[in-house]
Amino acid sequence: MPTPSTSDLPKPKSWDEFEDIVWEIYTRRWQDPYAQRYGRHGQAQNGVDIYGRQSNSDKNIAVQCKRFEDKSFKPTTITSEVEKTKKFTHPISEYLIATTTSRDTEIQNFVMKLTQERTSENKFPVHVIFWDDLCSYLAEPSNYDLLKKHYPIWVEIFKKPQDAGSVTLSNRIKKISFWQNEIDKCNNDDDIHSFFQSRTYAELNELLTKEEKEEISKLSQVEATEIIESGGITHIRTPSSRQFDFYKKVIFRLECEWNII
Repeated sequence: MPTPSTSDLPKPKSWDEFEDIVWEIYTRRWQDPYAQRYGRHGQAQNGVDIYGRQSNSDKNIAVQCKRFEDKSFKPTTITSEVEKTKKFTHPISEYLIATTTSRDTEIQNFVMKLTQERTSENKFPVHVIFWDDLCSYLAEPSNYDLLKKHYPIWVEIFKKPQDAGSVTLSNRIKKISFWQNEIDKCNNDDDIHSFFQSRTYAELNELLTKEEKEEISKLSQVEATEIIESGGITHIRTPSSRQFDFYKKVIFRLECEWNII
């Protein structure tokens, strides 16, 4: 079954969200409640996005966050950011560059050599924190609330199957295949309504998480209100159709939990 430590979480599409994740992780790792995101968008930050102090030490640590696709993050990016820190007026003991790039030997070798050269000159060392590393930090039990905050859907995926028991992988695959076939046969509203009277619908309901039960309950209430307000006339995208989409997501979650995909 996939777990946070064995899976690559989706990389944030927003630079602001990425910085927020990194800031929350390092506030905890440093045990520094006063660690802050430095400046704001549009201000000169001199190569620093996050600044804090390692607990029980005199280390002042600066972090630069770089949201890059794989192979776009180059050694020149590192040297450029390090150069910018010359204008940063506060002490830096260590410099971290956190990136959404996957772990890369070219970057690692470059940083090792750079740090060796810098420390021999009594300059701060440079470290790159890859997306793989950040995923591992989020996988730590003490950071479960951060994982839930930024990846609520994935938290559900990582939960143990509620009906695992002695059900074999082969039987699970058959179940998923059967449910998907039942859904694929639904091409119109009549088919969809028939689905909600079927065994597949009943079985899926038994496998809903607490959060999913709350979600489908709220969706049903919203749909009932819409039907009343429309005078009992449904629209092109019928209420049952929206619930139908909901159960597709449930099947996808079960596929992930059962390690089928």
